[in-house]
Amino acid sequence: YQRRVRGPSMDAMKVRVVCLSLFVAAAIANAELDGFIRAEMTKGNIPGLSAVVLSRDQLLWDGHYGSALPNISRGAMVSNRTVFELASLSKTAIAVAAMILVERGLLRPEDPVNKHLDFPVVNPHFPQAGITVHGLLTHTSSILDHHYDDLDGDLVYSRGDPSMSLDEFFFSFLDPNGKWYAPSTFSHRHPPQRHYAYSNVGASLAAYIVQNVAKKAGLADTFDEFVRKLVLAPLGVSRAGYFVKDFGGESELVPPAGAIPSEYSHSEDRYKSYCFYNFPDYPDGALKISALDYSKMFGAVINNGVWQGVQLLNLSSIAYMKQVAGSPCAPLPCGGDLPQGNAFFYFEQFAGRRMFGHNGGEMGIATEAFFNVETGIGFVVLTNGDWGAESSGFSLSFSAIEKKLLETFDPVGQTEQSALGGRRTRLVQSRARASRKRCPCGLPC
Repeated sequence: YQRRVRGPSMDAMKVRVVCLSLFVAAAIANAELDGFIRAEMTKGNIPGLSAVVLSRDQLLWDGHYGSALPNISRGAMVSNRTVFELASLSKTAIAVAAMILVERGLLRPEDPVNKHLDFPVVNPHFPQAGITVHGLLTHTSSILDHHYDDLDGDLVYSRGDPSMSLDEFFFSFLDPNGKWYAPSTFSHRHPPQRHYAYSNVGASLAAYIVQNVAKKAGLADTFDEFVRKLVLAPLGVSRAGYFVKDFGGESELVPPAGAIPSEYSHSEDRYKSYCFYNFPDYPDGALKISALDYSKMFGAVINNGVWQGVQLLNLSSIAYMKQVAGSPCAPLPCGGDLPQGNAFFYFEQFAGRRMFGHNGGEMGIATEAFFNVETGIGFVVLTNGDWGAESSGFSLSFSAIEKKLLETFDPVGQTEQSALGGRRTRLVQSRARASRKRCPCGLPC
């Protein structure tokens, strides 16, 4: 008799061909995207970059490029585990932390800040107008950064971890008896809650209040502990923190474990690399975390408070955060071209999409995380480069990469407004100082 050998059916073969075609198409698309990103990094002098694309709480793509220490040619390439310092993108963690306490009934946005402080914080130009927690979360507190930015950099910046605690810093800076107190820290033109003025000091004061409330409730002793324990740990994130000691010391962040803040010098045609540095108001800019781990918190915000089954915040909290801050802030919209939400996150128009998120900029650090409010598709882009001057091309290349990610993963999210073009407005609040003494690890502060 004749043995019959059973082979695949025509339908099965067609399915295999289709799957193979999709695989090949995806590989070509990824190769094209990789090539585009690498080309823009070269053009804009971006040393290292780690990026994630999300659809709500689902990971669509992640890519990791360049060097965690650009002066070293080998052995320091960025990986999916490389930790970056976030600069002002750190403020999003303050927002989440504050809303966790709001949900527990321990904090209210309308609370006067002095309800949660051991010393009075008052705008001396408007002593009868109290500052509220809402004012801190929306940059309308009337607390300004001018005086803080005028302090010598060596008094503020330190290698590794801060040289003083939040308690010491805020007593020194905001208490009338403090060594750094100055009436110019407060606006003399606008009373609290009446006018938008971006404030690092105000943001960290919100974190200090979170610390005080959490300590009183027995939840955590420091803001750093609160974020690691109640924000990140529930999401399965253990390798993150504001201090190098959270990682076991600087030796545990040697590249490629950590991406060292760096800046390209056009005059010298080389990168200058610094170190992981810090400052007393650490909550507003010193969170250290990988792009994949940060995307878990960010994805929870996109997905109405839930990350892959873990509820970080309630839907009502997310809805509150996504509301544009309103009256008595004037003029409206509060925040101007970048309308300010109720808790640090803000809105922007980019690539024809209405986006919600935050960015960050410090010496050798440039970061952003935004999502399309219509489609729930967003990105996290972390670099160990410096925004620098617009003429440097860094900012243009950074935006080009983000636009490419949106065109690739969120093509239906584009609106007709994209045809209008125009220059993007970017909120970058890095600190420029003129120090009379040497700052740590060569920082230009």
